[in-house]
Amino acid sequence: MKSGDSKFIVEKHVPLYFCGKKIDNAFEGSVFTIPFSILPTKGKHDYETCDKCQASYTEIFQRTSKLIESFPDCCDGHRNLAKRKDFTKIQFESVPKWAAEKSIFTNSHITNHIGNSNWFNEITEYIDYAIESFGSMPKDCGEPLYLNNYLLDVQQHIKTITKTDTQKSSQLLDYINQKINPQASNIIDLQIILNIYEKWLNFFPFELNDYFGQLKSTYQQQIPLLSNQHKFNKYSKRQQIKIHDQISFSQLLIYMTDDLLINNNGATLYKKNIISDAKKAQVDLLNAEFLMKSKSGYKSDSLFDHDKYSGMIKQWLDEQSEYWERLQRIIKPSVNSSNQKEVKSFTWLGQTDEIEVIYNKLISSDLIDPRTEKNHFIAIFTGESILNIQKINWTGKKNQLVYFIDNLRIHKKIPISTQLWALAAQCFSPNAHYSQLKDLYENNKTGKPSGFGKIDGLFRSDTI
Repeated sequence: MKSGDSKFIVEKHVPLYFCGKKIDNAFEGSVFTIPFSILPTKGKHDYETCDKCQASYTEIFQRTSKLIESFPDCCDGHRNLAKRKDFTKIQFESVPKWAAEKSIFTNSHITNHIGNSNWFNEITEYIDYAIESFGSMPKDCGEPLYLNNYLLDVQQHIKTITKTDTQKSSQLLDYINQKINPQASNIIDLQIILNIYEKWLNFFPFELNDYFGQLKSTYQQQIPLLSNQHKFNKYSKRQQIKIHDQISFSQLLIYMTDDLLINNNGATLYKKNIISDAKKAQVDLLNAEFLMKSKSGYKSDSLFDHDKYSGMIKQWLDEQSEYWERLQRIIKPSVNSSNQKEVKSFTWLGQTDEIEVIYNKLISSDLIDPRTEKNHFIAIFTGESILNIQKINWTGKKNQLVYFIDNLRIHKKIPISTQLWALAAQCFSPNAHYSQLKDLYENNKTGKPSGFGKIDGLFRSDTI
């Protein structure tokens, strides 16, 4: 191993499980990094022409040169390091020189940036760069060589240069003290985080398909372990990626819950004709509310503090239920009079299993809303009353819908009817002047609408 090289030393590996299946292994261990030199920054203050900086360099260099004579026999930790096969003392022969340089480079950098508007980030990023350059030791092999001496030297310089600015002095000294005496960080246990996420997935009311469709499977496949708090250090040129700990992950789930609830509501879904049956919506919400109670259980679970977002979900369920109840009192069925002839949906003339094939093709081709349930789609071809079916939200172009209906007629999958387009308007949304759209595309060069290939593919002999 040469200067700057790193080696991850695996001490143990633990299998990770999610939704009852092993998905990977988590590796625990330590990193052995050989120290490396750093580059100085330029500014008004020049350490090369500063007598104090040069005197400081000489003093630190002489001190660390004398200390390294006893290394690695200087302490129990470094004696353990000497027992490793990947250790040689030559890997550390330049550390006295580098330690002296890092101290005067950092102190000069602080002097040049303490008056800047972005002083804190400029100074702490460079300090982090210098700390990283001291390397890291394997477990039970002591601290990085002379890192503590460096931090104490920088601490003293900060006290000197910020005598008249207590705010800056306090912030920088607190930062250095955290490096000298690091507090125990939140333990990152990936298995606990996976357990919390799995329970959230099962707790959230994804069973409300009209609201959330197949989103549960999407969330199962994308486990958000990485935090968005990425930090790029412009001096080391390295990106620091942070994995969620239990605290930040629990907070993330609150944000995710809030986002899902805000962006899925009855008013929007009714406006888009994704949900039109207010009574059914109320029944689904009532079931979800009681299912949520059974999911919560009656005993406390320290790994799953569902109280943080169960209240959010309960409030949302109450609001959605109230919306559909109020809507139901206002709206009147379009066909509900004994004096009117009952309007019925399309009658399917083909093989029954062909409807499911077409449904799957329309979903995969992004022609109908992916949240459309199969039984709702099949219902529009059962010849039942329009009152008993739910409109299908067509997400393709309107002229593609017209072309689709016309092809059903041409291929004798539905009967010929003078009410074809009126019936289409009852079964699909959005509404449009379907007959006019048909006239428009029949008068162009191809006699077909744009995107006709997706529809033609539905009626190939190997499809239906």
